[in-house]
Amino acid sequence: MRLPSATYRLQLHAGFPLDAARELLPYLDSLGITDAYLSPVLQSRAGSAHGYDVTDPTRVRDELGGEVALARLAEEAHRRGMGVLLDIVPNHMAASVENPWWLDVLRSGPASPYAASFDIDWEPARAGLAGKVLLPVLTTHYGETLERGELAVVIGEDGLSVSYGDLRLPLAPRSQASVLGWGLGRLQRATGAADPGVLELATIVDGLAGGGPRVSDDTRSAIARLLRLVERDARIGRHVESTLRRWNGRPGDPRSFDLLDRLLDGQSYRVAYWPVADQEINYRRFFDVNDLVAVRVEDDRVFSDYLGTIVRLVQSGLVDGLRIDHVDGLHDPARFLERLRSAVGPETYIVVEKILAPGEELRPWPIQGTTGYEVLSAVNDLFVERSATGDPDTPDAGAVGGDAGFRDELYAAKRLVVTELFGGELRNLAQRLGRLAEQHRHGRDLTLTELGRALVGVTACLGVYRTYVDPRVEAPDRRVIEVAIAEAIRRDPDNVRATAFMRHVLLLDLPARSGPAQRALWIRFVMRWQQLASAAMAKGQEDTAFYRHVRVLSRNEVGADPALPPIDAPALHELLRSRAERWPHALSASSTHDTKRGEDVRARIDVMSELKEESAEREASWRRWCEERVGPAARGIGPDMARLLFQTIVGAWPNVPDPTFGDRIAAYAVKAAREAKRETSWRRPNDGYETALVAFARAIVDADETDVERRGLAVFAERVAALGVRVSLAQRLLTVTLPGVPDLYQGSEL
Repeated sequence: MRLPSATYRLQLHAGFPLDAARELLPYLDSLGITDAYLSPVLQSRAGSAHGYDVTDPTRVRDELGGEVALARLAEEAHRRGMGVLLDIVPNHMAASVENPWWLDVLRSGPASPYAASFDIDWEPARAGLAGKVLLPVLTTHYGETLERGELAVVIGEDGLSVSYGDLRLPLAPRSQASVLGWGLGRLQRATGAADPGVLELATIVDGLAGGGPRVSDDTRSAIARLLRLVERDARIGRHVESTLRRWNGRPGDPRSFDLLDRLLDGQSYRVAYWPVADQEINYRRFFDVNDLVAVRVEDDRVFSDYLGTIVRLVQSGLVDGLRIDHVDGLHDPARFLERLRSAVGPETYIVVEKILAPGEELRPWPIQGTTGYEVLSAVNDLFVERSATGDPDTPDAGAVGGDAGFRDELYAAKRLVVTELFGGELRNLAQRLGRLAEQHRHGRDLTLTELGRALVGVTACLGVYRTYVDPRVEAPDRRVIEVAIAEAIRRDPDNVRATAFMRHVLLLDLPARSGPAQRALWIRFVMRWQQLASAAMAKGQEDTAFYRHVRVLSRNEVGADPALPPIDAPALHELLRSRAERWPHALSASSTHDTKRGEDVRARIDVMSELKEESAEREASWRRWCEERVGPAARGIGPDMARLLFQTIVGAWPNVPDPTFGDRIAAYAVKAAREAKRETSWRRPNDGYETALVAFARAIVDADETDVERRGLAVFAERVAALGVRVSLAQRLLTVTLPGVPDLYQGSEL
């Protein structure tokens, strides 16, 4: 196996394609980098800045230069003795009409050959969604959108489609026939049945009507004939235009939209107001991102279709190693990795994006390790003053370090995201759990309300991202499930029976007389719950609690646990000893595209923890100064949000004048507040609060340089930055020398 010694992450996009990356290889070689670590390269949405929204897994992205450009990069890398490590995205694709697989599913529904490729519930609890996909694309409620004329049937290169702004949604062939056939009889009477154009239109309508739900060659031929006919026969063109106006209705006349309403109701999708998705969506998403749909790579055919190009790139020698994105989102990570290893062979270097909780061990998968978040967290912790990490309002909290209050914040945050962001998945699982309970003597008297409560509680109490019951229940899974059950009972003692039943299910403790069919239902529930648990931890901790509960902000980072004291030197040595024995070739990250802040900002915040008294005094003075300038509106900005802003401003304070700093701080303040989901959120923005928050965040940045408070903060920030350089260098030294493969993010070497 070819093993990298140091990797360098390159974030590819249209402005930095593969040929530009190739031109950097001499520089990377001079740094001692052995492998160019590429962001995803498969065809993705036009203009994508990241490549995680794959639209066609069968080819390398055109905007990056295609496969020929990848071959040029690989050839130059190999000539220099370097390798190519490629990030792949097996969990999801873009839910976009740019994705031909998804487009076909929207057009043909369950009859599409790609219907099984996506994780869609074709028989959801909502009867009106049976056989349909919910499309949460509207900016307001469906009825209002329809009657304002914002949805319309138009003609284009794919025949007839539904227009909504820049979006074009397909119409089923039979629906196109219904529209085109409207008024055809009158046209025949007016022109004569023997008119060539009318005859041609009639045969096109018959062809579309008789083609079935799938798009066939005959369907494509009929659409091509339609476009040629409309172009050459002006009378037919006018007839089609007139027909479309009749179907599209007239704003101000609600009844005129009845035809279009019925037409839309006959499609294999249902357009909906976008917030509906969290409670009603019937396809699994990447977390709560509506336009990323989960792919069922657990299906052998889907695995081959979706990953065939990746496997070919490895087998052809263009790619030397793979990084697996979001492995915890997969249905069965172990089986996927075994299948992938078998496909690419034993000599291919593989690492997974797996976020380990403190004390959690990576499973013995056929890989070389993780992408290194556990190292990032541990190395940072070594430079954090332990006494600064406790609750500042609790006497002697710093003696031990860590803040147990974060546990309560995380519990509340996970409950929030499970019920609000994943309400549809939660309801589906609760109903499945109810069916299991009906077959169990200790579950049949439990109500769906009680079971749903237990489901939320246990999920919120799980201390790791997920378990790996497959269907074996191994000792690590049993331990974390038992702890979660006990904690859920402690927090909700009135629901102990339902929580105890959850324990039976998650540990696959079936009744003695259970048959294979019943066991399969229990396993199916657990496998599905594990995927929800992963999303709940990611959104609850990384994207909610980390923005709500702030002590030392550098510890509110992927892979860290602010509830625990910072790791000390002996514990770090033990972690590294274990890593050297078990995963010596795992990546050692210091920054990634998913970290909350850059490593230099984290280093400066670490310094602030060492200057905790001075930092606390400067923060208090800054906050009083901001409140005086912003006025009464500043009272709504709580201490955690203020501390987050203060540490961010000082940590990111520019070394040289930067006219964009105020705008960047303002944008970050709004993002942080919306992620916290308290006074404002992405789904329910609070304009008044956000206006006050921006004024609060910008006040010190926009103040005159002669202002005493601004000058004092600037002097403090400059001192922190100077000390932060030492911390940054020390952390870099550790990262490149400890067991593992140092991974540099693009630009972080500067």
